[in-house]
Amino acid sequence: MRSEVAQVAGIPLRRGQLEGLALHTYVPRRGRGGRHYADAFSVALWLSKVGLAPRTWATDMAELLVDLVPPEARWLAYPPAGRKRRARGFYLAAELATAIGAALGLPVLEPLRWCAGGGEDSKALVHHAGKGRALGRKATCSAELAGEVVALVDDLWTTGITAEACAEALCVAGAGSVFVVALAVTEDTKARPSWERARIRARQEANHGRRNA
Repeated sequence: MRSEVAQVAGIPLRRGQLEGLALHTYVPRRGRGGRHYADAFSVALWLSKVGLAPRTWATDMAELLVDLVPPEARWLAYPPAGRKRRARGFYLAAELATAIGAALGLPVLEPLRWCAGGGEDSKALVHHAGKGRALGRKATCSAELAGEVVALVDDLWTTGITAEACAEALCVAGAGSVFVVALAVTEDTKARPSWERARIRARQEANHGRRNA
């Protein structure tokens, strides 16, 4: 597993002005006709996110993520855990940030928090004109960062919506800049193999035809 992952590093991430790097590409569960967790890494990441993988896997991944943390970073942070993650008692992003901090001798900020009104939730996504989707809730950070560079550690980047909300909170707290370090980035729809896109499209067209029959 480690040798497989180590061959792929430094996948660029960007949302607006926010930038970062991911270690690997994650293939999630797709619709009928598509691939599901197409490689060993994707399977391990999914198991770890739901608390079924050994905690040593997170430590092993953190050792690889260390190389993506910018040398000028002086703090580490991670996104707030949602309700389901808190209930599981295991949060992969927190485990990664803690292990990276121990390896680099960097402090990990007290957890960012969602402002009063609840946690991150798909129902909290709203559409902002000219900006696309964004979280309807804001994060908050009680630290005083005084211009420091902060590395925001997360397990998975899909749209960058959560990272953007967290980076905004860190900048409000005084961070000079925020750089995202993600274990994985979800595979872009455009990057799917042509056969998979064709199969899913054919299935969608067939379903549409049956509904209109």
